[in-house]
Amino acid sequence: MKCLRVSRWGAVVIALSLFPASILAAPVAPDSPLAQVPAGSPIVIHFHGIERTKGRLITMIKKAIPDLGAMAEQKISAGWNMALEGRKLQGVAADGSVLVAFTQMPNLEGGDQGPPKMAFIIAVTKYADFRDGILKEEERSTLKKDSAGFEQVTIQGETVYWVDRKGYAVITPSKEVAEQFTKKQEGLHTRIEKPLIKKLLESDVALYIDTTAFNKQYAEKIKEAREQLQNLLEQAAQMNASNKDSIEAFRSIIGPMFQAFEDSRGLVLAIEFRPEGFAFNGQAVVGPESTTNKALKDTKPSALSDLGQMPAGYLFYDGTAMSPAMIEKLATYFLGAMPGEGPDKKELNDAVKELLAARPQLRFGATNMPLSGIQVWTCEDATKAEKAQLKILETLKEGSSFTGLLKNKPEIKTKAEKYRNFELTSVKMVWDLDKMLESAGPIANNEEGKKAMTAMMKAMLGEGTTAWFGSDGKSMVKVFAPDWSAAKAILDNHFDKKVSVGQTEAYKETRKEMPSETTLLYLIDVPQYAGLIGQVIDPMLSMIPLPLPPGFLKPAVKGKTSFLGIAVTLQPLQGSFDLFIPGKAANEIYKMYVEKLMK
Repeated sequence: MKCLRVSRWGAVVIALSLFPASILAAPVAPDSPLAQVPAGSPIVIHFHGIERTKGRLITMIKKAIPDLGAMAEQKISAGWNMALEGRKLQGVAADGSVLVAFTQMPNLEGGDQGPPKMAFIIAVTKYADFRDGILKEEERSTLKKDSAGFEQVTIQGETVYWVDRKGYAVITPSKEVAEQFTKKQEGLHTRIEKPLIKKLLESDVALYIDTTAFNKQYAEKIKEAREQLQNLLEQAAQMNASNKDSIEAFRSIIGPMFQAFEDSRGLVLAIEFRPEGFAFNGQAVVGPESTTNKALKDTKPSALSDLGQMPAGYLFYDGTAMSPAMIEKLATYFLGAMPGEGPDKKELNDAVKELLAARPQLRFGATNMPLSGIQVWTCEDATKAEKAQLKILETLKEGSSFTGLLKNKPEIKTKAEKYRNFELTSVKMVWDLDKMLESAGPIANNEEGKKAMTAMMKAMLGEGTTAWFGSDGKSMVKVFAPDWSAAKAILDNHFDKKVSVGQTEAYKETRKEMPSETTLLYLIDVPQYAGLIGQVIDPMLSMIPLPLPPGFLKPAVKGKTSFLGIAVTLQPLQGSFDLFIPGKAANEIYKMYVEKLMK
């Protein structure tokens, strides 16, 4: 019960920095806010000024969806006022840091363990003004000074300890923690790597975790989670043949992901409310002698500028700066096939070796659904990369998984077409939709369900696909299209640079919000994707009783292109993940689906 009670006044303390900046008197203390946090603290949450953060959130919403801006501002302000419960905000530093620091790793096992070893640390202009304003009259009457250098007060029946840190107020439910803050101590800023400090302090809201301490305390739990996830994916692959390749591809990266977490020293998860949209970042650092860092030794981020040369009008865009270690770990992703057992697996391993020998460097793609589009690979020896792709295609047979479940062995024809300096091989594949339906579960147990699921699969995958691929010695190109005439049009559009995505405002707006150099960059046209998903699941909604009006998934207007951005950046000693959702994308979805409901 103590923890629950602390959380009630804790919500109030977090809200303390809501005081309007216009009447604040003094600047924040010049030293790093992390200097106030004990060096061994394993978990820290940082708010870059609650009033500042609240203002940025409201600004983002107003710019993204003007129709909802006033309502959002009213709801957010009302929520904060409710949290204050009539308390006065005074003596709070303008845009000052508010930190929630756990001085010991919390025990997630549960049970009554007494007050948590944590503290709220708030930047203030004058400690006494802040304390007297936030405490109610009956609480101030219980205020007592302790010879150890802290004060204690009773709030909602619980003893709460206050410490004046000369520019910061510390509030904690633990007497032991209060005593710790009365003494001179080494700050957390001396223990965290600089990239993590920068992201932790500059973001609107950020969480730091000492992953070394976390791994030490929860090693068994992490091991169990890894095994359970692997088992679940194995079962899913056996039950769902149509998605077996995607599941296997994910399984192949589970090991490296858990290894990276175990090798990490620190992790920061951060949120920014930018005027242009919502941004999320996660980044971690690993030890120099760790297994993960050895795998990262050859990775080098790239500007991936050629992604902008891809033709405009596609649903998905991706660019990758490849390294040998990445290709070995993600062979299924790069080669587009799932290894089986026996000869199939050996063939894939041989193909991977050929691909590594080709020294691929960059890969760019533009894709639509049903599958059509183009990929361009830059390699030191693109001819070897072409042979590796051909080798894996030749191993496929009836029942193999390659995007979809193959109905027959692919029809492969070498030297099928000549395009400029490229000698193109064609491969025709037909999906076994009936077999894929067998793994669809109960929803496909009746004729109506089968019809809906078949329509969904055709919308996503089509009934099959034809691809052409080849090299000119420097690059390898792949194009997917219904026929050669359509494929040639795609190639002409790309190589003649008729209309490239990099020329569009939507691309420029999202690209500038992503890392300037990265390892993998992925862009999704949000309105187009929403329309596709609506088309796919609309036939299925009639079988599910939902309180939605008829035609809900039919867009009221055609959405304008706006790209969601995803980036993964890998380099020696560190890695990061970025997600950016443009405000314009939210506005397009609002106009397509939400506005008509509100009216």
